Amino acid sequence: MALSSQFLQHNVWSNSEFRRTLSVPPLLKANHEPVKKLSQRKLKIRGIKNKSNSLVTFSMLNPESGTSMSAVSPSDTIKKFYSSINNKDMNQLALLLAENCFYDDFSYSQPFQRREEALKFLEQLATCMGKNTEYCIEHIYEGVDLTIVVNWHLEWNKKQVPFTRGCSCYELSRDGEELVIRKAQVIVESPIKPGSIALV
Repeated sequence: MALSSQFLQHNVWSNSEFRRTLSVPPLLKANHEPVKKLSQRKLKIRGIKNKSNSLVTFSMLNPESGTSMSAVSPSDTIKKFYSSINNKDMNQLALLLAENCFYDDFSYSQPFQRREEALKFLEQLATCMGKNTEYCIEHIYEGVDLTIVVNWHLEWNKKQVPFTRGCSCYELSRDGEELVIRKAQVIVESPIKPGSIALV
C-alpha cells in the first residue's frame, strides 16, 4: 500500500500507539490508471523506535481486531518459498504452489505445469543443491495484482557462487487466507559473457 509523505511524522511520537483518520491516495497500475480510491479509514499505528529514540518503522493494524490488515503479504509467501527450498521442506513447498501452477524456468525447454510436476522439479533442485547451497534473496519488488519480482543468487557456505544470479517473476493468487504461486518465470545468469562482442 502506498502512503503519502504527509502521513509520515518527523517528530518522535510520545505515545507509541494512537488512532488517526487519514486519506490514502489512489493506488496506480503500471499504466498509471487508478485502481481504486480507498475511503478514509481508522488505522492503529505502532511505532518502533531504536536506541536513539527515532522512528525506525511502523506497522498498520486493524483497529477492531488488533491484527495486521493483510494476513500474508506476497513478500512473505516468496520468502517462505525460498526458505522451503533451502530447508528441503517439500510439505511446506507444496502448500505454496497453486494446483494449476505454471513454473517456467528458462534454462529448460518446457515449463513445468501443475503442482505435481513443479514440485517434482523443485524437489530434484533442492536435492541437487545439497546441504550447504542455498538461495539468498537480494531484492524483492511487489507489483500490482499480486505480482512480485525477486533478484537472488546461490551461496555455498555463505559465499556467493559465481554465475548463479537470477531473476524470478511471480504471479500469486488467493487460496482462502493464504497466497499461493500461480505462475513463475525464472531467468538465470548466463555463464557465457560475450560482452561488447554480442553488440557487433
